[in-house]
Amino acid sequence: MQQRVFRHLLAGEGSLSVRRSFVREGRTPADAERLARALAARHDDNNRDRVRRIFKDVPVIYGFSAVAPLGPSAATLLAQHFQLDGTASVATGRTSASLVERFSAHGMVAVSGVHSGDAIDAFRGDVCEFADDRTSPAERLGFVQKLLDRNGAEARLFLDRLEKVANSLPPDAERTTDLAAALDNIVHDAKARARFLDFARDADDLTVRSRMFAVAQKLDWLTVEEQQAELVRMIDERMLPLPATPRDVNLACSLNRDEALSLMEEHWWAAPRPIDDVAHAAIRACLGSLDDRPRVLQALTSPRDDEGQIAQVYLVYRPIIDARELREVVAGIASMSATPAKIRALETLSHQSVSDPVALEALAEAFPAAESVGVQVAIAGVLLRAHYPEEDKPELIQTLRQYRRRSGSGEDLIDVLIRRLERSQ
Repeated sequence: MQQRVFRHLLAGEGSLSVRRSFVREGRTPADAERLARALAARHDDNNRDRVRRIFKDVPVIYGFSAVAPLGPSAATLLAQHFQLDGTASVATGRTSASLVERFSAHGMVAVSGVHSGDAIDAFRGDVCEFADDRTSPAERLGFVQKLLDRNGAEARLFLDRLEKVANSLPPDAERTTDLAAALDNIVHDAKARARFLDFARDADDLTVRSRMFAVAQKLDWLTVEEQQAELVRMIDERMLPLPATPRDVNLACSLNRDEALSLMEEHWWAAPRPIDDVAHAAIRACLGSLDDRPRVLQALTSPRDDEGQIAQVYLVYRPIIDARELREVVAGIASMSATPAKIRALETLSHQSVSDPVALEALAEAFPAAESVGVQVAIAGVLLRAHYPEEDKPELIQTLRQYRRRSGSGEDLIDVLIRRLERSQ
């Protein structure tokens, strides 16, 4: 995760956030570009550099940039190497060119461990501060303060590790004197707080922005109410006025998983609605709007793939539990033509734990009329995860056997469903 956050930060829109943070500190655009590149060199957390950090000061480390050979193949190549070249190159601290050549088909490379003065040596020291089990919680928090006193972009690169430290903080009553003092130092570090929050508010990735606000709240830089206000501002500025994607819907729903933002109902519904598509309806529904939910449910049966994806994401967080809603959705799916959209809708429905007898009967009745094997298999997927009435199982088994379409590709979910129904009778 740390590597993915880093690569996003220093590529594309993320790099703009880094450069903007340096410009805010008074740097020229040229200096900001140079510093951003230097930060990239220091923090490029790829697998090769991870190995180099682990084996610090080791003169030669052999590895593979592609898939390593299996044991027998490697043993054969090594035996050939020692038979022809002997052991003269062993333990010399120099790369064996002949060994690298012998394994060249498998992408063997040779590097050295990190040395003092290397670009990534300082990064290694920072990582070790987080990973060292000998460090007390108070000492680790003291290092966190030093890290937060740097540029906001660099602090953001350690977001995964900062989250772990922040989430591990015990309640006030359980904190040691040293830990409480270390946290108090961070709380009163006004400059670090301002840099961190400025960078968070400017972050192009809204998921990263919300995570940084969560860290700030854990470090007592924001109250719960202030954190919610930051999230409201973020949604107002970046999600509601602009074209929204399934990723935006996922973020809005996850931010309001505990319904805390739903308490700001008056704010959301008083705000203007410059864009009123399915995605924004889903965002509003995630934020507590009951009026927008029917539209999102209807999108499940839309022939448009983008709208169907929006409904899929939304239902992960706001599942269908009302029998009336479920029956309407099933009826809508049954009336769809045999398209990939219908299969997608059925697959989405299979994760809704269907138990309503009326809805299940409608699905069973739709099986014989299904236009393709794919649709029948998708219906079987829903019934496989459903709570089907015991008394109706014999009739369903007969329907499945009589009307199933054969795909010619072997066993499928229909066979699995039939076996499970027969075993449970």
